[in-house]
Formats: sequence, structure tokens, C-alpha cells
Amino acid sequence: MSSHTYDIRDIPVLNDAVDLTTLPPLAQIDTALFQPLTVVGPPDTTALQEAIIGVTFVLASSAAILLLAGNPHGGEHLKDLLVGQILWVDRTQLLWLGGLSAVLLAALRFGWVGRFGSFGFYTAFALAVTASVQLVGVYLVFSSLIIPALATRGQRGRRRYTVAYGLGVAGYALGLALSALFDLPSGAVVVWTLALCAVAGALALAPSAAGAGAATRDAS
Repeated sequence: MSSHTYDIRDIPVLNDAVDLTTLPPLAQIDTALFQPLTVVGPPDTTALQEAIIGVTFVLASSAAILLLAGNPHGGEHLKDLLVGQILWVDRTQLLWLGGLSAVLLAALRFGWVGRFGSFGFYTAFALAVTASVQLVGVYLVFSSLIIPALATRGQRGRRRYTVAYGLGVAGYALGLALSALFDLPSGAVVVWTLALCAVAGALALAPSAAGAGAATRDAS
């Protein structure tokens, strides 16, 4: 029986194993985020893996609410967990995250992560996501992972990386500016501006119908 493997070189941009456009919006988010988990193993177990991942995500979210239920400041803590405090991160937190990021990047660059296969990738992924959530919140981390990747599905190679990172930078810059201008929660605003920049970028980069038709005729 053949199996699918996850290429470590695809970490910054999600692969195309699942057609996200055929799923409902919430399912698109969950599938895109956890797609690397669903493409490892025999194809006939993909549906089961997606169900397990979805249930695990719901259970973890519910557990966070239950743990904070008896805390008088639970609502504030939950808000910090979801949307983060990106404008109030201190130097110690930045240095700590920067050090961890440098170690993970070195591990990727020198092949240490790939040497351990799936275990190495998931370990590095878990460390990076967990550390980032502590600073900027769940919504912003998830959006940063998913939205640029979805917007650049039509691109390939180095161009896809460049466009995805460019959309991310534009979304963050615009979101922080609007947050300061209108005195709104930074994390939530950045999520929306990131999505809007991604939509605009995807539309701008999408080939026209005429161009696509001509390319098809040339190929034939």
C-alpha cells in the first residue's frame, strides 16, 4: 500500500493535497492548518485523520474555557489567548522567541528536522506555533499560517514564497496602522487586513479567462 509523505521544504506554504475550495469556510480553516497531518499515511485514512484533528481542536478549545471558568480574570486571559497582545510584547519575550526561531531555522537549514522525518517536522511545528501563540494569540497565528498560503495556491516555486511573505507583511502593516488609527484590538484587525490583502493579491495574480484559454489552446 502506498503512502503520502510531507516534504519538509513545503513548510512555509501549505501543499495542495486537499481542495479547500470545496469545503465550508470553517472546514477550510481547520483543513488548511492541519493538512500536513492528514497527508501522512495511507490515502484511505485521510478522512479519519481529519475527523480526529477536528475533534481534538474542539476539545482543546473547550478545555481552555473550562480551565479559565473559575478565574475572575478568565475572560481577559481567554481574550489574550485568542487575539494576543501584539503591541504589548516586551523585549524579554521578543528575545526568547527570536532565540527559539533561530534554533528552529538552523535545524531546518542544516537538515536536522528532516533527519527525523515526520516526528522532526511536527516537533518543530509545535514549538514554533506554541511560542507564537503566547505572544500574538491563536487567531493571528492561524491566520498567518493559512491565509497567505491560500492566496498563493496558484503560484509555484520561489515566486510563491515571495508573494506569500509579501502579503503577510502588507496585512500586518495595514492592520497595525488601522488599529492605532481607530483604537481597535490589534490582533483582530490584523486578521481582517491579512485576509483582505490576500484576497486582493489572489485576484491581482489570477490569470484572466482569455489568457487561460490561450494557454490551453497553445498547450493543445
